[in-house]
Amino acid sequence: MDPASDPLSEAGPRSVAERLHTAGSGALLEQLPLTGPRGRLRAASLCRTRGGLWLVHEGGDAADSAIDLLAAGRQLRYRPQTVGARLEVDGRRYAVPWGRSEQVQRMIALARVERAFGRREQHPGRARRDLDDPDGAWAWSAPFVDALAAHERQWLVYWLDGDERLLAFKRLDAREAVDSPVWPGVGAVPSMLITERRQLLVASGPVGDFWTLELGPQALELVGGGVGRPQLIVGERRLRIPAGDAASLRALVELPARRGDARLRGFARALWRHPGSTASSRAAAALRERAPRDALA
Repeated sequence: MDPASDPLSEAGPRSVAERLHTAGSGALLEQLPLTGPRGRLRAASLCRTRGGLWLVHEGGDAADSAIDLLAAGRQLRYRPQTVGARLEVDGRRYAVPWGRSEQVQRMIALARVERAFGRREQHPGRARRDLDDPDGAWAWSAPFVDALAAHERQWLVYWLDGDERLLAFKRLDAREAVDSPVWPGVGAVPSMLITERRQLLVASGPVGDFWTLELGPQALELVGGGVGRPQLIVGERRLRIPAGDAASLRALVELPARRGDARLRGFARALWRHPGSTASSRAAAALRERAPRDALA
């Protein structure tokens, strides 16, 4: 572990943890020192806790030493720069250490997703783990689930119903503007999300903002594939498909028009037709699971 992120590594982080404890913030999960408004090193630390996101000053009055960055009325802004990045908190600027911009974005995103869902308990652990078993039939992995950012995975855990399986999460070659109070004007790559019950386009901004467009229960349309790159037709939108992903998306376009067991059966068959022993073994496991209640599985 990086010493700067270990709350027990030295006297400074212990002081930060103590200040957070006094503020009732919850356990310290991650800490990153920032440069303060006057250029002082370690003037403040960005801290992600089980209770949210905090800015902890290492000096000054106890009343403002631990600031809840997600509190109502707080103005938190992330400002990308050509060299480095900045955080602004109620007009005060803090420099992000070189090479740590993605870490700061991830910390903000995870804390905001947690706060947006009210820190409610996650779905029953046993059921969720069984559905998302990385070696199981419904794993959140290739070929139909692209690599997920930490805050996307966290959002899905909350957004999905407790017994709802994620079937597909495929990135598209496009950009969507995401309404973000933290990073105004930021864009994000949309993805096609299909579960056993729902389908939508979703774009997740790097600091935890989500744009979604719910889709009706009808088959999707995939066109092109000659000279130009194939496109997915969604209403009036024409969204390009990343190079090499046309076959995967073509296998999924009929799923939104199917319901219940028919959709899960179609997903298993899409896995079965996908090249690779892992996909076919997952398809077989999915069909075996469905067999007791689905005579056509």
